[in-house]
Amino acid sequence: MNSMYMMMGWLVVFALLGIVFVAGVVLLIVGLVTGARAKKNQVAKRSPKVLIGIALALMILPVLVSAILVGSGLSAVAQDFSQPGEQYILPQEEMEKKVKEVLAAADAKDVEAMYALFSESARQNEPDLKEEIQTFLDAYPGRPDSVEYLIAMSERESTPVLQVDAASAVEINGKFIITKDGTNYYCQLTFGFVDGENPDEVGIKNIAIQSELAASRDENWYPYSYAWNQPSAVFVRIDNDADVETRCIEGMPVIFERYGRTITEKELYDFLEESTSLSEFMAEFGEPNADTGMCTYYYELASSGGSAQYAKIVFEEGSDQISDESSIISESGYVNRPLLEPRKMGDEEP
Repeated sequence: MNSMYMMMGWLVVFALLGIVFVAGVVLLIVGLVTGARAKKNQVAKRSPKVLIGIALALMILPVLVSAILVGSGLSAVAQDFSQPGEQYILPQEEMEKKVKEVLAAADAKDVEAMYALFSESARQNEPDLKEEIQTFLDAYPGRPDSVEYLIAMSERESTPVLQVDAASAVEINGKFIITKDGTNYYCQLTFGFVDGENPDEVGIKNIAIQSELAASRDENWYPYSYAWNQPSAVFVRIDNDADVETRCIEGMPVIFERYGRTITEKELYDFLEESTSLSEFMAEFGEPNADTGMCTYYYELASSGGSAQYAKIVFEEGSDQISDESSIISESGYVNRPLLEPRKMGDEEP
C-alpha cells in the first residue's frame, strides 16, 4: 500500500514540474512576441527580457529537479519501503560492491580474506579451495588501473531492480574487465545474494580470471550473457602468445588480424548504397579483422581523431544479408552512425 502511495506522490510531483515547464514555455513565447513587437515599433521595453529570463528559469528548473529525482529514484527504490523483511536491490550495484570486496582481498594477496567471501557450500564442496584462491592471486596482476563493469543480472529475473525478502533465493552473476598497465583481464563472478531455504549458498559460488587471449578463445565468454559453465569454484586461464594480437571491442575479447589495407567510411557507405550482400561485401573488402563467432565481424577503419574505429558487420546465421544493426563504432562500442542509415533514411537518388 505504501508503494502505491509513493508512486502516486511521484506522479503528482512530475505533473507539477510539467505544469511549471509549460508555464515557462508560454512565458517564453509571450516574451519573444512582445519583444518582436517592441522592436518593430522601435519601443524600448524591459518587460520582454524579464519575461524571457523568468521563462528560461521556469523551463530549466523542472529539468534539473527531474534529473535529480530520477537519479535518486533508483536508490530510493532499493530501500525497504514495503513489508518488514522485504527490500529492493539493484543487481548491478550489489555486483560492484562484491567485486570491490574481492579486489580488496586480491590487492592484499589475502587468501583467508577471499576464502571468507565464498559461500559455505563452496567451502565444503571444494577441499582445495584455498589452493585455488592462491592460483587466482598468482594470476591477478595487482591493483588495477581501471575496472569496467559490463553486466550484472539475476538468474531469477533480468531486471535492473529486484524485490526480495527473507525467503527469496537470488543469485547474481556479473562480468567485469580489469586493466593493469594496458593489459586487460576478463573476470566473471557468481554469488548468492540471499537464500532463505539454503543460507549456505549465500556468498561467492565461483569466480574466474582470464587473459585477453584466453577469453577470446572461450566460447562461453560473451560480455552480456548470463550463461557460464565453470567446473570449479575458481577458474584461472592465462594464455599469452606474442605472435597473436588481441583487442577488446565493445567489451568483447577478439583475436585481431592485421591486413595491409585502409578502409574509409565513404568506401563503406558507397558500397552499401549498391549492395547489402555479405558475400559481395567480403569480396570487396576482404576478410574481417576480427570474427566473434556470433554472426558479427569487425573491420578496422581509418582512424577518426586518432581513435580506433571499426565497421561492425552483423548478419543472421545462414543469411547473406548484412543486418541493419551494423554500424560504425569506436573501440568502446559507441555507435557513431548506423551503416545502413542512408538507405533507411531515403537518401538514395530518386
